[in-house]
Amino acid sequence: MSKQRVLAICLDAFDAATARKMMAEGKLQGLKRFMDKSARFDLEHGPDNTARYTGLTMEHFASGMKPETAQKWSVVGFDKENYKAIQSHATLKPFFADLDSKVVVLDHPYFDMEGYTNIQGVVGWSGHDVGVNTFCYPDGLIDELNDKFRPPSTHHELNSMVYPSEQQTSDMADNLIASTKNRTDVAEWMFSERFPDWDAAVMAYGESHDAIEIFLHGIMDDHHVAHMPSAKPARRGLEGVYEEISNGIERLSQKFPDAKIVIFTMHGMGHSDTDLMDMILLPELMYRWNFDKTMFRPREDWKNAKSPSLRPGEAWEAAITNQLTHSLDEQIRTLVPRTTRKVGQILDKVIGKKDEQEDDHRPRSQPGASRVFGMEWMPADCYSPYWPRMKAFALPSYFAAPIRVNLKGRESKGTVELSEYKALLDEIEQEVRACRDIKTGEPVVKYLTRPGEDDPLNLPDTQGDIMIIWEGSPIGFRHPRFGDIGPAPCRRMGGHSGGYGAMWMKAEGIEPGDYGLRSSFDVAPTVVDLMGKVRPNYMDGDSVLNIVRRMEPAE
Repeated sequence: MSKQRVLAICLDAFDAATARKMMAEGKLQGLKRFMDKSARFDLEHGPDNTARYTGLTMEHFASGMKPETAQKWSVVGFDKENYKAIQSHATLKPFFADLDSKVVVLDHPYFDMEGYTNIQGVVGWSGHDVGVNTFCYPDGLIDELNDKFRPPSTHHELNSMVYPSEQQTSDMADNLIASTKNRTDVAEWMFSERFPDWDAAVMAYGESHDAIEIFLHGIMDDHHVAHMPSAKPARRGLEGVYEEISNGIERLSQKFPDAKIVIFTMHGMGHSDTDLMDMILLPELMYRWNFDKTMFRPREDWKNAKSPSLRPGEAWEAAITNQLTHSLDEQIRTLVPRTTRKVGQILDKVIGKKDEQEDDHRPRSQPGASRVFGMEWMPADCYSPYWPRMKAFALPSYFAAPIRVNLKGRESKGTVELSEYKALLDEIEQEVRACRDIKTGEPVVKYLTRPGEDDPLNLPDTQGDIMIIWEGSPIGFRHPRFGDIGPAPCRRMGGHSGGYGAMWMKAEGIEPGDYGLRSSFDVAPTVVDLMGKVRPNYMDGDSVLNIVRRMEPAE
């Protein structure tokens, strides 16, 4: 195959089903025109879409590897020596680094381009979950971008839990819509003027990720908080971001008519089916199971409300951690001499007491900054002082919920014998499956796996001995032995619970049409194939080019 110029556009956490509904209403006409001229695929992100629950979607494309190949299952790992949860940035080499090609990158998340001189551009410049430290090559590019275009919005302007306030939701809608248009402006300049000589240009619209997480209640009638006044500006914000992405796709396809264009979103989006369960409900269940004591007690206004909500201006993590009541004060006073540290400072750090103003808990994206971070902001981490004395505990998580066994021979202070391991997993599974949705009475577990069952001593640090995928989005658990856990207000409005992703590809010699279902891991090798390059042997998935050239599209 001859060398080709390829433009790859990632729509981060973009929900294709929502886009199709909008097109049916006469919206997103720029995207519709592009799709009409494209080969169209639905994408499944791993078997039954399970790979999306790693939280590493963007690194899956950038590296070209599945979790099984990379042996990386989460952005959060467990420090077995110190009993700490650690979040890390991207650790895998981008496959573009192994291609003899000139590559330009604009803000693709989890794309670690540092040290690879065939890749120019910027990463970590804007967005809330960039997965890398801010980096540009050549030096000074970030200053150029900030001088020529509006500087990127802050985390608080792009991804804060503003649903209690109609005005704050409206302001965030304005910020995200403007940020999306700005990204298209930057892409046009970077790919045509600043770096015109490229074999592959790679960019991502991160605003679609923010929009679905913040504004989903504006388009989902049965959402917990769909009744709130903020739903109206939330709809405007989500649809406005999607409209700007649609306009941007048309602008870029017209700006670079010679390029083969691949647009993709790795999986669909839907309601948040992880935050409450991972970050407070499961950790509290495991605490009660170990000690037969209660640490989390919901506020009265949450218990009395049909749908618990934050107060305007209130940070979710502060609201939750302020409801954790325990005896840590006395424990720390006995463990730490007054002469060496101030007990109050330690308590504030461990218990997680915070001001009502929301803290920017995402890892700082700064040049030269650390690539690993603590999880102290998350309520689940407030249980960490107890982990060494627990038989098993819930690790902080954003996606699939991990339960880690305190196993002798693996954890530094392990208490569980290897001979007890399987029976303990059986017991934990029984207790978790006994939980019911506090509102509906339905089971809360969709499915559960045991990754370490065959070789528990060598379980990767980014996995739990039990991994749980939740059913629905319960605001609390009801357990026959431990009683009610919750209710509590939701954090993110949207999450990674939707259906299929999508890939739309426009290239010479490829007939437009619908070509059915493929793996999300086929996107990266398809890009390599379009470039006329030989794929690195570590890459997973298969190019779809041979299929679309021999297979007639569906009617």
